[in-house]
Amino acid sequence: MPHEGVNTPPRAPLDDALGLERVDERQYRLATSETYWNLTGPFGGWVFAAGAKAILLDDSVEGEPVEAHARFIAAPKEGVIDIRVMRLSQGRSVGFWRAEIWQEQKGAPRLCAEVSMLFAAHRTTIDVVTARPPVVPAPEALRAVNTPMARLRWLGVYDLRYVSGAPFAPADPPSMESVFWARERVARKPDWLGLIALADIVAPRSFALQPARMPSATVSMSVYFTATSSELAAMASGWMLLAVNGHAARRGFFDHALSIWQEDRLLLTSTQMAWFA
Repeated sequence: MPHEGVNTPPRAPLDDALGLERVDERQYRLATSETYWNLTGPFGGWVFAAGAKAILLDDSVEGEPVEAHARFIAAPKEGVIDIRVMRLSQGRSVGFWRAEIWQEQKGAPRLCAEVSMLFAAHRTTIDVVTARPPVVPAPEALRAVNTPMARLRWLGVYDLRYVSGAPFAPADPPSMESVFWARERVARKPDWLGLIALADIVAPRSFALQPARMPSATVSMSVYFTATSSELAAMASGWMLLAVNGHAARRGFFDHALSIWQEDRLLLTSTQMAWFA
């Protein structure tokens, strides 16, 4: 009889890092993850995914996610976060949910982030995608990322291959556009949570405008899911193509718009607003 674990694929880091503990109805507890640590706090994509998972665990959710939005209010410290889920509204067509992420800091509870999600049942209607992925070399033809960003622990989860717009290599004239391939080093099938985390791996657009890293932090972030759950279930783990561009970096804030593709299928689009020094 084979020993347990023989020939068992390694567990993906994101699944280990999102092991929520239920403490009450619609309330969860989760320890911060060393794997998904940023310079001074947890990786924002992990925080976003944690709130989204708490919502997705609720048996009252109807339909599939269409949109998810996160506001990052205060960075959690190393330790435990508490997640509180609430259903805001459920109609015949759409449902609105919110998760609040709290942490005890300096002896008092502090709201660190909030995540909202919109769910809807599928309808038979127009089904057109006019966007097209960039035409780029295969990831195997490109070099893996080797920049100062590699000091960030969460980046060890991903293999990144830049086609254009690598961080700290400003173009002339200035550009906030980047195109790159990404995959999780431990294979993991695409799902809502993995896509949410992946949507936050984009280097700050200020990094595309200057040759050295300066402080930057995401303030708010939205993702819009294009793929359905059945389409995600039929996909294989592997490379995804990310195309991102910013519109403006002014007054200490920049925005960006992102699309994520697998082959010629658009999986999601995302927008983000971030602060920078």
